[in-house]
Amino acid sequence: MVRDLIRSVSWSKVLLVLVLILVPALTWRYVLWREHQNRLRLIQMERQERRNWQERFEQIRLARHGIAPGYPLQIPNAVIESVGEVPSRPAGKPMLIWAPHWFEGSPAWEAKGWQRWRELLTKCPDLLLVGELTCCPEDASTYRRQLQRLVTQLGHPRIGFWLAMNAQWCKNEMQDPFRAGWVILIDSRGIVRLTTKLKRLTPSEQEIRLLAQEYARLSTP
Repeated sequence: MVRDLIRSVSWSKVLLVLVLILVPALTWRYVLWREHQNRLRLIQMERQERRNWQERFEQIRLARHGIAPGYPLQIPNAVIESVGEVPSRPAGKPMLIWAPHWFEGSPAWEAKGWQRWRELLTKCPDLLLVGELTCCPEDASTYRRQLQRLVTQLGHPRIGFWLAMNAQWCKNEMQDPFRAGWVILIDSRGIVRLTTKLKRLTPSEQEIRLLAQEYARLSTP
């Protein structure tokens, strides 16, 4: 009887049943997939908007400290000591000031963490790279030794450091004009041309490329 039933069912009916089952199931999966993609897109847009807002807020805060594109770099209320072959103030050469995240194990304390910056300096033959570290005056000698050791490990004539000694900045980081993760590009006249925040602890290839493009524009008024 079962065999007779199987013979009585034509392949066209089987295909019709499959279509009636599979088409709604696949359509529903596609709808769910589209909804998921839309949610991911909205989440990504919200994250990007939050990052943009935070960066705009930081740029406003930097401007209040005297660090804004189009204006001379101002560093008030701090003793700046240079470590390595860089001046303690802008002096006739373009400079890129980077305030990395200084903590134990950070790439900033390892010579290999500066490899991307070496690539940038290769593309920008006159650029000086300055790593900035804010500290309390009583801790300056310790950090000075560590930075000098790092300068020796790096062995690059255009990489040096600023040791900014200010007790108030250490107690309240909102008063520190050099916020961790930010870079400040200034031209040979000491005019700020760019302030931007790195997305990670060290620059990406795309960020190095963009900074090299900004450096190429320094000759334009």
